[in-house]
Amino acid sequence: MFTKKRRGFSFERSTSEETHLRKPIFGIRMGLILLVAATVIGQRPLPAQEKWTSRSPVMSAFQGRSFGAIAFGGGMYVGIGSPYSALLSPGLLATSPDGVSWTTRNIDTAATLLDVCYGAGRFVAVGTEGVILASDDGTVWSAQSTSNGSRVRFVSVTYGAGLFVAVCLTDNAPAPVRGRSIYTSSDGKAWTPRVAMAQEFMKVAYNGARFAAISGGGDTYISSDGITWILGGSSVIAFADTVLKFTAANGLFVGVGMYGYIISSPDGVTWTKREISASANFQLQGVVGTPFGFIAVGFEATGYDREAPTVGTNSVVLTSADGVAWSRRMVGLATPLVGVVFGDGQAVVVGINGAVLTTDDLSTFRVRAAPVVIYSAASGPTGFAATGTDGFILSSADGLNWNAQTDGTGSVLRGLTYGAGLFVGVGTSSRLLYQRPLTNRLSKEGGSG
Repeated sequence: MFTKKRRGFSFERSTSEETHLRKPIFGIRMGLILLVAATVIGQRPLPAQEKWTSRSPVMSAFQGRSFGAIAFGGGMYVGIGSPYSALLSPGLLATSPDGVSWTTRNIDTAATLLDVCYGAGRFVAVGTEGVILASDDGTVWSAQSTSNGSRVRFVSVTYGAGLFVAVCLTDNAPAPVRGRSIYTSSDGKAWTPRVAMAQEFMKVAYNGARFAAISGGGDTYISSDGITWILGGSSVIAFADTVLKFTAANGLFVGVGMYGYIISSPDGVTWTKREISASANFQLQGVVGTPFGFIAVGFEATGYDREAPTVGTNSVVLTSADGVAWSRRMVGLATPLVGVVFGDGQAVVVGINGAVLTTDDLSTFRVRAAPVVIYSAASGPTGFAATGTDGFILSSADGLNWNAQTDGTGSVLRGLTYGAGLFVGVGTSSRLLYQRPLTNRLSKEGGSG
């Protein structure tokens, strides 16, 4: 959002001694302003004290970048770059005390980080080129050695039973390393290869009693200590890379992925596939267990390729009280969601271009930051309002500090004006909204728009 010192927004024709805009400003995207079809009345240049200041009321610090996994521990959230080439953010690592306000951290690697976890007072992040990073506070990170060269790709990491366990793909590794696809560490710094077999592993999780890992062949292996592994379930899935995220909570292993794929197991041996109605185009990118149930997030894909899915536009949020029966929640946001974590009493959902949602139950998801295009703005006796994509409605008393809400439909709200004691907005999907100046929320009404 852009504000002008001293005068604020004005859409009224002025005297020849003042400089105003005849038409509203539109096309404000990602905190940048496009003066499209704006006509200046008068030719006097703006004096220095009247220059415009950029305001970004609903944008996070990561516009144009995305998280692929997030972890919580020690009062800190840590997010790392996305695993898919369509969403890649090589070397991205950021921290947040609340899951909403994020700070990027400098890490000395060009590798793409693929997973992160917390245990024993330490964060561990893993990724391509054999990279393993460790940090005690989430802000200062150091690279760890596994003696495996740079031609392995660590794809998943978890903590349990006093051990960090990481799994990797080793196809391009030297012969002595190939097949050693499970590594363990008691402190996140010194790592030991544990498994010498033909199988490679894609995901790993710990349910409080045992580890379970999904192999490249679609089998699952289990271990009580992270060191000795045995076959759990055979041919659980057709392709291991169909499962994109894997977690364990409330005594249950849960995996989610392409085509709305959900699998669950109480022990890592007996697995059940869950079918989500009308979910063939769902790409589930994240899943987490919470005290109030499970949350899975993703987006509606317009096409599939296991190396680079075609990213759709609509957010997908699924919830389940028991990991068995799942329901979709409409969050009024049209952006891909790529990760979710639980910590400090809330679940934090992150998406591309810095989208952030939070919830402390399975029903109410609050949009805390989102990529938004602002189409219209208006002023009234009590302040300013603006509307745009994803049903976003912004309000401000002074033009400097802005509050965001959505209309809950994801509509594009293209027009907004003030008159007769009301703010009135119109948009797609036959939306008409109005707000009295002394109220805090816009009310939804049917109508054409």
